[in-house]
Amino acid sequence: MKTLSISELKDALTALGVSTVTGSLRGEARRDELAKRLHQARVASGQVAGSGDGNEGEAATQGLDKLSLSELRSALELRQISTQTPGLKGEARRHALIQRLMNAYSNPHTQRGRINTDVADEAGSGRVGSSDEEVDETKSEASSSVYSTTTDFIFYDSLSTKRGADPELQPTANALTPQLSFTKLKRGTSEAQIDTKWTESSDNSVEHLQRELFELRTKLHTARQEQQRLVDQSLKKAGIQPSLSEISTKLQALERERRRLQENYFGHELVKCEVLSSANNNLNSQFLELLQEDALVLIENHQDALKRLAERTKEAMAVAKFQAVEIETGMCTSARQEEHNLLEQIGFIESSLSSTADLSPKCRENSS
Repeated sequence: MKTLSISELKDALTALGVSTVTGSLRGEARRDELAKRLHQARVASGQVAGSGDGNEGEAATQGLDKLSLSELRSALELRQISTQTPGLKGEARRHALIQRLMNAYSNPHTQRGRINTDVADEAGSGRVGSSDEEVDETKSEASSSVYSTTTDFIFYDSLSTKRGADPELQPTANALTPQLSFTKLKRGTSEAQIDTKWTESSDNSVEHLQRELFELRTKLHTARQEQQRLVDQSLKKAGIQPSLSEISTKLQALERERRRLQENYFGHELVKCEVLSSANNNLNSQFLELLQEDALVLIENHQDALKRLAERTKEAMAVAKFQAVEIETGMCTSARQEEHNLLEQIGFIESSLSSTADLSPKCRENSS
């Protein structure tokens, strides 16, 4: 008899669906173990005549108990035998697969079932041979829970499955049709239409309030500008030409120049001072060249003078404003009243906008 190599023995055992795991055996001991398993499998399948005492067939049957769940499925699929065991898990499913494989060994000419080629088995075909039994059980459950016919779909009801002792027993599937209520669909459509109408009306009201708020703020700004114009006109009549805004601009320019000179202070170095030149009305001439310390002293003097001018301007403005109020009492009173009314309307519209913004998400939640 020809001596087979280890690789040839493994291929032959895999084709017969027998495990090739030998634990810690190596070399010749492993080859002898594989050869023994191959002989036992061939005796069990009827390819080789046994010794007549039935010990080898019994040993082959015991060898099937050592196979993993994935190896049992692979052996059954090679023989085109169904691997579905609806409702069975764990050892019960394993026992059913072993029983099918033993039946195939004892009667190889029996009519064999076809493999179910549904989507779940196709997705799991790449994981054949895995040692994870839970993955195989989940995959079998998924593949056995979907049934279809040529006329309609049947939804598998796992609660009405009749589980018996026979692993070949198929579950009874109840044809369940989805329950659709026309009145519920109609009510949902009407609610959606109401929600859409409410959203459109709320958006229109918010847009109207925002437009009205903008117009009121424009009126308020115009009224305050008119009051300031009257004050400036009264100052000009009183002979006060420079306004506080002009004085403030000059003070800011002098302060910037003073800080610039202090950050780059060298004492006796000549510098050009644009601010002092414009303050002395020498715009058409060249910039003044001064020592840094002299320029700083002049800037501080100009700042003091402008501050005194600002104080006198404030006093004159108060006098002129008092005179303007006395002269045009009716106009000023109406202006204050108009400003007060505008402020009240603006506050009311702002509160309405804030309440609308808070109410809109709550209404949407209630409508949904």
